[in-house]
Amino acid sequence: MNCKKWLACLMALLMVVFAAIPAAAAKKKTEEADQNLRVVSLSDIHILPGELMTDPELCRKNFSTDIKDNWHNEAIISSTLQKVKELKPEVLLVSGDLTKNGEKLGHAELSRWLEALQKSVPGMHVYVINGNHDINAEGNTPVPGTARITPEEFRSYYKITYQDPTIIARYVPKNGAVAGQESYVARPKPGYTIIAMDDGRYSSDNTKSGKNIAEGGGQITPDLEKWILQQIEAAKQRGDKIIGMQHHGEVAHYNLEGPNLVADHDRLSKEFADARMHMIFTGHMHNQRVSHLKTEKGNDLYDVETCTPLTFPSVFRLLNFQPDGTVSWQTVQTDPKITDMLDKRCVTVEWLASNVNQALKLEDTKAGDVVTEIIDQLANSKIDDTHTFLDFGNYIAKNLFSGTDDGNDPQWVKQALSMVQDGSLLKRVILPESEWNTLFCKLQTPGAAALNAVLYKLVMGLDESGYAPMNQNYTAKI
Repeated sequence: MNCKKWLACLMALLMVVFAAIPAAAAKKKTEEADQNLRVVSLSDIHILPGELMTDPELCRKNFSTDIKDNWHNEAIISSTLQKVKELKPEVLLVSGDLTKNGEKLGHAELSRWLEALQKSVPGMHVYVINGNHDINAEGNTPVPGTARITPEEFRSYYKITYQDPTIIARYVPKNGAVAGQESYVARPKPGYTIIAMDDGRYSSDNTKSGKNIAEGGGQITPDLEKWILQQIEAAKQRGDKIIGMQHHGEVAHYNLEGPNLVADHDRLSKEFADARMHMIFTGHMHNQRVSHLKTEKGNDLYDVETCTPLTFPSVFRLLNFQPDGTVSWQTVQTDPKITDMLDKRCVTVEWLASNVNQALKLEDTKAGDVVTEIIDQLANSKIDDTHTFLDFGNYIAKNLFSGTDDGNDPQWVKQALSMVQDGSLLKRVILPESEWNTLFCKLQTPGAAALNAVLYKLVMGLDESGYAPMNQNYTAKI
């Protein structure tokens, strides 16, 4: 073969090779994007190491109005993470309130557990975000003075998230601000962008008190909001499906949730939906619920709230994201034995009395004790031959926590609601001439009528009418 023919053959061969490269690259990109994403969602883990529960009496006092099973929290969380391990997700989302009350030992323990879980599920990415119980938190803690963590320390404990190579952007507050700094963007695989939004109020630039101390209720600062919208736009340019995560809810799941949603949620939820973030994972209210918003422009937003494992029914979520935008999810049971145990303590007299006292805003301790005693008596009042008022409270609460309310309540529940509404149930406990009613008047408290109104509002507030449940086995399009 002469030189000219050899060169011609070589050139022809190179042309074939180079022509194939773009096609192969395009095929590879298509194959990468044409993938499902398997996700597990957890929330409100509230871990509290046993070594901090050294004072049983103090623990009993702090846990008495809390329906979470703090005593057995480590065993329940361990069982939950074991179930996650068996499911082998590609992504684990944990949407805040990682600890009981921001204790350093709690963060240290949970971070070790998550690191061990990741090693047992090769390739799994763990993405956490903070809740109102995680940074600069103070409040009821079994050991007074327990060390808590700062925003900077939060990232150092959860290197499993903040040093993950799939993190492609982090929010850095401007001009010395602190709020929102735990926010980040992750891209676990081509076709999917996760935007974790720090709505925590733990710093002086984002709290009502102007102090560096955790406050309830989430708030996204204007600068963080702008950054989030920029990240949504960048994800759209990549052609990715966009998944949000924050601690506080964006869309209401039941009637009384409003104050517990992120501030300005009505505007933000519509803004995010219209920008093309169509699903946000949340927690905070310890319920297993999904709520749906459709904006005036016809865009959807699904607020996927996941239950704490420490209360009934001790469940979490398994989701499958598909390239065409279809998302299917199911509720996963942690352990039937744990559920049975939590079922027995779903609603207690102490929890009910605590909520009523808060609603009445009673500052007088003696008045609060009177209300607690009334609720205790009321709890045992019969609705019919089989059910008591406490049974009624448990029925309403369980439907809320598990997201299973279908509106088809049994007759005894309808009867109980009617008896609470007209006050006939409370009249069995508080008669006009009774000592309790007299004491109410002497203490200048709102009286029996107001107490009954609060009971009715509390019951109706836990009702989910208007918020169709979507959590058990459901498919949505994002």
